[in-house]
Amino acid sequence: MNLFYKKLIATFKTEKTKDQYRTAGIKPPQFIDLYAGQDVIPEKFEVMSYPALLVDWSIDHKVIPPIATINFHLCYEQLRDTSNLGKNTAEALKFIDFIEITDCILKTIETQHTGKLDLIAEGNKLDDTVVDVYDITYQSSYSGKLNAPQTGYVTGEIENLSVRKGLYAKLLD
Repeated sequence: MNLFYKKLIATFKTEKTKDQYRTAGIKPPQFIDLYAGQDVIPEKFEVMSYPALLVDWSIDHKVIPPIATINFHLCYEQLRDTSNLGKNTAEALKFIDFIEITDCILKTIETQHTGKLDLIAEGNKLDDTVVDVYDITYQSSYSGKLNAPQTGYVTGEIENLSVRKGLYAKLLD
């Protein structure tokens, strides 16, 4: 996942990526980090610039090939009212545009150990957070630990296998 994380940062540092946000009148992600609850308990972390992209993952080695589940927490400081009574709803809804642009960019990231990202879930984070947080979860094939033990599978060779006939018939006698 080291390669994936480095590719994630490199992708979001490019001017081409930043321009996708700027064209829509949206500030590109200013902060990328591994997720450690920064949105819930910000006092335990350094100051975070918004919008931010936080990532965590888990890898299931019980299936072949292993599957990586990668969670992105999109943190967006919403300073405007999104209600129908808001004075600038169009500006407030740019958070949704931020989500769409980020999703399109994330789906382009692929490394030698992770395949293309397939969207499996998304939604607003409803916990008490300091900013609006939208979670997007993807799955990808993973080949980073080819020698990882595969639970439930026995490997080896069979030498000198001999087969006997009539064993079932002897049981009935």
